[in-house]
Amino acid sequence: MRNFIILVITIPLLTAFLLPLLKIFSKKLSNFCIGLNLILINIISFFLYKSILENGNIIYSVGASAPSITAPSGFPIRIILTANALSSFLAMFFTIIASLTFFYSLNTLKEYANLDKFYILYLLLLVGILGFLFVGDFFTLFVFYEISSISTAGLIVFLRNKENFKSTFHYLSIFSIGSLFLLLGIGLLYSQYGFLNMAIISQKIQLSFLDKIALSFIGSALLLKVGVFPFYFWKIEAYKVSPISAIILSILSSLSAIYVMFKIVFYIFGLNIPFIIALTLLSALSILFGNLLALAQKNLKKIIAYLAISELGYIILGISSGFLMQNSKFEFNAIKGGLFHIINDALDIGTLSLIIGVILYIAKIKNSLSYNSVSLQQNEIRGLAHKYPLLSISFLLVILALSGLPPLNGFASKIIIYESIFHLNPALTIIGVLGSILTLAVLIKIFALIFLGAPNRDYQPAPKIAMVVIFIFLSFMILIGLFPMQFTNYFINPSVKALISKPGYKNNIHLQQDNQEQNHSIIHLTLHSKQRYFNYI
Repeated sequence: MRNFIILVITIPLLTAFLLPLLKIFSKKLSNFCIGLNLILINIISFFLYKSILENGNIIYSVGASAPSITAPSGFPIRIILTANALSSFLAMFFTIIASLTFFYSLNTLKEYANLDKFYILYLLLLVGILGFLFVGDFFTLFVFYEISSISTAGLIVFLRNKENFKSTFHYLSIFSIGSLFLLLGIGLLYSQYGFLNMAIISQKIQLSFLDKIALSFIGSALLLKVGVFPFYFWKIEAYKVSPISAIILSILSSLSAIYVMFKIVFYIFGLNIPFIIALTLLSALSILFGNLLALAQKNLKKIIAYLAISELGYIILGISSGFLMQNSKFEFNAIKGGLFHIINDALDIGTLSLIIGVILYIAKIKNSLSYNSVSLQQNEIRGLAHKYPLLSISFLLVILALSGLPPLNGFASKIIIYESIFHLNPALTIIGVLGSILTLAVLIKIFALIFLGAPNRDYQPAPKIAMVVIFIFLSFMILIGLFPMQFTNYFINPSVKALISKPGYKNNIHLQQDNQEQNHSIIHLTLHSKQRYFNYI
């Protein structure tokens, strides 16, 4: 089971490199291989999560003579992967979402050329997402940051037209700065402590002035990856020209970056209160500005982007408020609401994106990928409710979920956040409720303009597989909304405990260092691997 943590990452990575070879034989063979590998990753991630619940956290050292040797003397750089109940659950859930989105894209993108290149980038972005969840050292964090950034840029420029090139250049310019910030922060920590292992740095950190500068650099780079206010500007242009399936993976990438950010702040920097306060304020601003800007937009994909920014604000608001209420009875519930909303955000914004993709498909808008697509102001699409009642009902359910209305899943997580953060500051609850009202206004406007009225053009039949995927998403949303207590007891509560408790492998590393001084048998393994390394050099 320990090896499952590396298999979840390496299987999609190897599949991405094998796809050009498989395409030589058959396009269907390459698609079958992708689907089979995604199913395999789902199975592995399930058993990884099950194993962690039964046996505790897992630490995996890549290339060591023993996986438990994480800090051998003389090896400041070591690829460390760690998994707890939260990261393994998110990995299991994200692989399900990515797999369903892949089958959706097979149905909606079949008319476009060079899809093999698209799926290579798709798998590489999934590797970056999963790597963020399991990263245990700063060297590997930087590697996965670059993988996710470059693969996202490739998905943005997929159609290779003027608008895509412009948005990709904008994206790469911004994330080159983000990568520089992350590298500077990592360099400051390494220059002081001589290690890149997160657990060892957390034991040695002194919270000096340079440490706080490093936190500012690393936190800014991760906030840029998340895409909340005021770091959201790249997200609007990226979503505007990206395929729907790429948008959904970008949402998952932002959610995994939230986990890494709080992991670093809490585990390594010991819950830096000024940084947490700043996150709380930024999350409140994200909720307000995201919805207000969405209300003013006429472009469907830009609306998705702004609503995604708003929903990310709810997640960070719940988790950061919980950390600010540490040692109070509301800490657990606030963090639970934030983590619960990670799941609901992926489902709700994901379903909205899938429905928008189907709308573009049935309206025969061929440039829906490059996205000079639908302007609500020009009424390009009207009267879909007459011909597509199931699609209309699906959109109404998404309205309930994203607006935080019962009995859908969005209500269950938002009510937990509202009740918890009220005890920190009632104004935060007011902002949260106001954001939900604005979201309701945005979605009702879209529904009225697109689904109501008389049809104004011919529409092609809705893609069947894509509709099945939408119904699966909706089934998750309804079940979670109807049985929120059961869902939180089985999945969210263990995740909260994993986040607010210090990782157990920190103590293991400390013992290993003591054992090295006592000439324990582990030192023999370490020196043996070290000698082999120098012989190789």
